[in-house]
Amino acid sequence: MSRSQANGGRLLLGTLLLVGTATTLAAQTDSTGFNWWFPPQSSTSAAEIDAEIMLIFWITAVAFLAVMLALGGIVWRYRFREGRAASAVAGNARLELIWGGILLAILLFLAFNSQAVWGGLKGEKPKNPDLIVEVRPRQFQWDVRYAGRDKLFGTPDDITAINQITVPLGKQVLVRLQAQDVIHSFFVPEFRMKQDAVPGMETNFWFRATRLAKLEVVCAELCGLGHGVMRGILTVMPPDSFDVWYQKKMEEKQKQQGGKIAGMLRSPFVLSLPNTGSAWVESNLLLRQPSPLVLSLSKYERRRLPQRWRKHHQAAQHQQEANLAATLFQNGGSL
Repeated sequence: MSRSQANGGRLLLGTLLLVGTATTLAAQTDSTGFNWWFPPQSSTSAAEIDAEIMLIFWITAVAFLAVMLALGGIVWRYRFREGRAASAVAGNARLELIWGGILLAILLFLAFNSQAVWGGLKGEKPKNPDLIVEVRPRQFQWDVRYAGRDKLFGTPDDITAINQITVPLGKQVLVRLQAQDVIHSFFVPEFRMKQDAVPGMETNFWFRATRLAKLEVVCAELCGLGHGVMRGILTVMPPDSFDVWYQKKMEEKQKQQGGKIAGMLRSPFVLSLPNTGSAWVESNLLLRQPSPLVLSLSKYERRRLPQRWRKHHQAAQHQQEANLAATLFQNGGSL
């Protein structure tokens, strides 16, 4: 076999491999588009993100195929031949300007198109979402909080969970993120969206789920030795089921608060009040606000403080409760 025949065989084999790969990929395309290699689309933003990714993929694939075919053609045309001397090529400014202009046009198109898609998805924070969830990640878990009956965050009736987020299907959900220690990243692959959580700064992530499922929430930012196990579960359920779940959680929280109130009513300070003092405290205690000193620190942070500082914060909280009880007693049971 001559050298030219060997080169021709290699070129043919390479062409067949390229065509076979393209045919295999095309055969996997279904009615939802060329996204068989992605997780199932589970939010309204997923389709737009997938379309943008596939646009870039096909432009890159066409460019790659064109370059490989051009390279193969040049290798074949200028292959070694007996009696032919090699010649040097200085360059072609006109040709370089043409393909440079084509590349610039493609890059500008992708830049403007991607910005339009991203701006539509992340440009404006929803003003009246159906549900707001606070997520405060820390090494290595997701602390989750829902507002209680008062619709306010940071009050005693908040519904809390760890690594468990529950949302209704088809409703707009706003997730308010703020890390407690280092930078984390809230990522749900099926939503095609992720958002960094930064200490000391609130960031926002919103979505509208389109599929009933249990989805994994992963941290997409290296945050320490336990980064790989920092995972949560996001459950998407029908709106009616979510309302039942939410009502049940509020009732559980109310019972829990009732137990705390009963314990405080048996404290020596409250028992030392006149007979009506306990009634005043019981009727108004649910309205009390935790101490700002206590709210400024998480349980995790308080555990890391020296013993004398923990006693200081506990004393501040107890003092506020005592002041409230005294105010109730002096004002006849009203704040």
